[in-house]
Amino acid sequence: MATNGVIIIDDANYPHVRQATIDFLESDSEYALLCEAYTEAHPANLSGKAKEEALAGWWNGVNILVRDPDHVLKRSLPPQTPESRNLHFATHDIFRNRYAELSYEILKSIEVLVNDLPSSPAERSRIANILENHNLAHPLRFNHQNTFSKSLPRFNIFS
Repeated sequence: MATNGVIIIDDANYPHVRQATIDFLESDSEYALLCEAYTEAHPANLSGKAKEEALAGWWNGVNILVRDPDHVLKRSLPPQTPESRNLHFATHDIFRNRYAELSYEILKSIEVLVNDLPSSPAERSRIANILENHNLAHPLRFNHQNTFSKSLPRFNIFS
């Protein structure tokens, strides 16, 4: 990395991207978070003015890191999302599974299966109950591209 280099981290709305940034900043004290900007959701899950603003601005969040060996900047970390810890543990198991590369396709298929599973009404009911309980516990989730960024600050510059 160049002495005066800047690291720009795209898609910082996602919890795993912010966690990777946190891990880096905690492991290398010469770098500091200079700026963070987030949108309330991924642009694919926005509409109207919110979508226009996201597309004209930070799209799906950005973190900017700079080398600051003299600690001129106050040390700050991107926000952590409480839900992300469980998601990280779940992905560990998903990626170890024999069908890991099929996980997204299978998850999308579950939605179809719940509505059209002729061979096993009991299994259809079990899947429907699992999904219903999950939807009740997480009513604001989108079908895809959940960033968990609605409560993140829109823009911060650290000095």
